[in-house]
Amino acid sequence: MKKNLHLILAVFFAAACSGLPQVKDVPTRTVTPVNTTMKQAIFQGGAKKGWAMYEVTPGEVEGQLMLRGHEVRVRIPYTANTYAIHYAGSLNMSYNAKKNTIHRKYNQWVQNLDLEIRRAVNGNMINNAL
Repeated sequence: MKKNLHLILAVFFAAACSGLPQVKDVPTRTVTPVNTTMKQAIFQGGAKKGWAMYEVTPGEVEGQLMLRGHEVRVRIPYTANTYAIHYAGSLNMSYNAKKNTIHRKYNQWVQNLDLEIRRAVNGNMINNAL
């Protein structure tokens, strides 16, 4: 019993000390939209994952996701055949600008947004291997 408790404490301590992950931006992707525009694909992909999308300037969208008391914002510059996703701000996400670290869920949420945008760009027919 004592060995199990030590093992559990060691695992918990290791997880607590591992720190937060780095913010991962989505680099510029070059794609060819099918039956849509890049802007429409961004809005469609965002809506599918619960993001509110706002066009801040022609060629740039801001996405906002609010879940369980957390809020994240991303900036999505785009052209007819490219887009990228960059961190723009957050609340209650343990963001550390000096270390460029954030809550573990942030990168997953952005990865899911990226996947839905790619699905929308490709007419909702994307290879799951991407």
